[in-house]
Amino acid sequence: CERIDYTDFAADAPCIKLRFAWKHPNAYNVDNPSEELVNTLNEARSLPQENLDMYWRVQLPYVSFSIVDSLNATQLMQVSVIGVESRYSLSRSYTDVSANMNWLQVDNQLSQASAGVILAPKTRKHPQPTLRIHTRKNNLLSNEHLNSYDTVQLVLQELDITLEQKTIVAFFLMIKGYKRERASDLNTSSAL
Repeated sequence: CERIDYTDFAADAPCIKLRFAWKHPNAYNVDNPSEELVNTLNEARSLPQENLDMYWRVQLPYVSFSIVDSLNATQLMQVSVIGVESRYSLSRSYTDVSANMNWLQVDNQLSQASAGVILAPKTRKHPQPTLRIHTRKNNLLSNEHLNSYDTVQLVLQELDITLEQKTIVAFFLMIKGYKRERASDLNTSSAL
């Protein structure tokens, strides 16, 4: 996926690296429990006493990607997302869906940029997740024509945004160049 020569990297061919980890329940040392195991057990105890038909939790500790102008071999921005977690639980009475994103930051990668960070959560004494989403559907009151929700929550923390004209122009030129290249590729393929 990593390439040295940018000319070999097609503009519409993404480069994606994923890594997954799964821990078998027997992998935990019960005699000396870790903080992660204690938190997991406490979360399980805090769930409603009703039997769950389904429960899953997905964690993505860190994702980072760059926005690159491949025509000019210039990295424009780097987006970093830290601490993404999603949960889903289903019981006879309720369907809960929640997602948290602890940190989102967009860094300016252009040379001689006066502001290194384009977007980031405002610094707080007691940090909260950057984005929280939670819905609780009441399955007993819902039917095929109407969904009843007890909770619909969307919380977005205050963000600091710093944009420079140089960044906006570079991003605009990247999109313009991509559209021009895409149009010439379509014209070339239709001529064949």
